[in-house]
Amino acid sequence: MDVIRPLLEPDQDLTLSVNSQALSKRKTTSNASITVASSEINGEVPINLFHQDLRFEYFQRKICKLRILKEDSCSLFNEVKAMSQELMNRIAPLCDARIMNMMNEGRGEELKSWVWNPLHVHSSIEVSVNTVKENGDVKMQPMATHEPQTTRPDRQDHELVQAIRHSAGDVAEDEYEKSSSIFAFCPLADETVFVAQLARRAAILNHDFKSKIVEILSSKVSPEASKREMYDGSESSVVCTFDCAFEEGMGTVELHTAAVKSETRMQEKLRKYMPPHPRGRWPYTANILDPVRVSIVCSGPSHVLQVLRWFVEEEHVTGLGICRVKNKFALPQSMVSDGYRDVSLAVHFTIPDGLSIIGEIQIHDYALHQLKLKVTA
Repeated sequence: MDVIRPLLEPDQDLTLSVNSQALSKRKTTSNASITVASSEINGEVPINLFHQDLRFEYFQRKICKLRILKEDSCSLFNEVKAMSQELMNRIAPLCDARIMNMMNEGRGEELKSWVWNPLHVHSSIEVSVNTVKENGDVKMQPMATHEPQTTRPDRQDHELVQAIRHSAGDVAEDEYEKSSSIFAFCPLADETVFVAQLARRAAILNHDFKSKIVEILSSKVSPEASKREMYDGSESSVVCTFDCAFEEGMGTVELHTAAVKSETRMQEKLRKYMPPHPRGRWPYTANILDPVRVSIVCSGPSHVLQVLRWFVEEEHVTGLGICRVKNKFALPQSMVSDGYRDVSLAVHFTIPDGLSIIGEIQIHDYALHQLKLKVTA
């Protein structure tokens, strides 16, 4: 039990490291900086339990293989599962309480009712349960427009993205698998090739994607801000702190990065997109829109709303095309089982050489994010 308990107690330094190397710092423009640490374990990438993806992979490769978990009718496994559920049950009411406080703060109701209009008209309107689809995606009604909605890529295999490529032969193979009794026992088609394609594109563009977000946030730094930096203690993450200019004055914004989504996690996610999912179209891997991602943490609904608008209303400035927006603050409580809410943007990122990918930007309230870390860290 001592081996597993630390995974559920995030208030400890859980980084497993050997032969740690010196920290290296890479300064950015404006009043922001990044601090990166690196280490190796027997020549391998370090395992850091503060990162959800790495922790999940480590859990699968190491912890789940412990024979002790299978002994005594899996009693230890069931105990671990119960501990995890107990922790989530404790956190959910705290999230609900924070949401209620946010709605009473400045612009709380505006954030709750904010809806993204893909036709560049951004408004605050009432959202009914029937308009909220796919855990936060808002279905907009078509309006007269000069830009067809179809120009916004919503899949990794879109012609403007091509992070996943498939030929007529791949389509023929998929159709044959579906029709052949030989593969009837396998409900999910083998998409190892597509997962590998997306993982490779993510690994290539991950640094550039993060640098782009740093550039955008640096442009929002207040002229009165002093240089700041913060290192979060983990060895595979980067945290930038910005003193940004908001309507209310200067406010702190944190940028948290994450590791590239592992192929293991991508494979786990494929089942979610199988029919009858609204986006259940082959290849299912193309629906994974967060192979690269960052989290932006700010304080209160007004700052969350303003950061959101930095991206959705300034696409021509940032160069990041908005593909999809999920405003979980607009969801009724019955649709948020764990109580946690944020706003996530799927954005189309392209480097000058032409390579593209759809990545994710999550915008969090600071108090809610601290509660989330208790569960995911």
